[in-house]
Amino acid sequence: MEKVKNLPVGVVLAGGTSGRLGRDKTALLLGGISLLDRAAALMRDVVGRVFIVGRQSRDFPWIPDETPGLGPAGGIASALRHTGESCLVVSCDLPLLDADSLRRLLAAWEERKDGETLATLCRNRESGAWEPLVGVYEPGFLPLLDAGLARGEKKIDRHLPRARVRFLDYGEKEALPFFNLNRPSDLALLQKFFELSGSGALV
Repeated sequence: MEKVKNLPVGVVLAGGTSGRLGRDKTALLLGGISLLDRAAALMRDVVGRVFIVGRQSRDFPWIPDETPGLGPAGGIASALRHTGESCLVVSCDLPLLDADSLRRLLAAWEERKDGETLATLCRNRESGAWEPLVGVYEPGFLPLLDAGLARGEKKIDRHLPRARVRFLDYGEKEALPFFNLNRPSDLALLQKFFELSGSGALV
């Protein structure tokens, strides 16, 4: 697939406490590489410039969470304010995310309406569910995000008018890259997947 020109800056969200999992998910190793470093390297391959939000890294520049405790929405706000650019945002806990999925998203982002589109997101065609932790967010989204966070609303999709979101729809068979690692049961499912596919294990 042809590379998108004028790429957004890559942002990996890594400011969570991993409270539901009970261990630091960023430090889990897959093939000898931590989930945090894997996500950052993937983004570097796709867009070049990468920042990590909320956690310092040896190999990548970082952006501190301006207000810790606001979840991914706070991390996105910090990234947009720091860079002033379109940001391709992914969470660090998506161990099955791949470059092809990100490049398809960027191709959809290229067709956005400048000044009107606030975000370009993936959406499950069957369920209608959005994937707010794999998306491109525009600087114009920041005022709405700040206003919502000031009201105590942390859910990202609550800040986004649907009419100003560009969606890339995918089917159930294409949903694997968006599998999110949150709970011990998620980790068990992933371990089974890696065992069956012969691709290693999370340790």
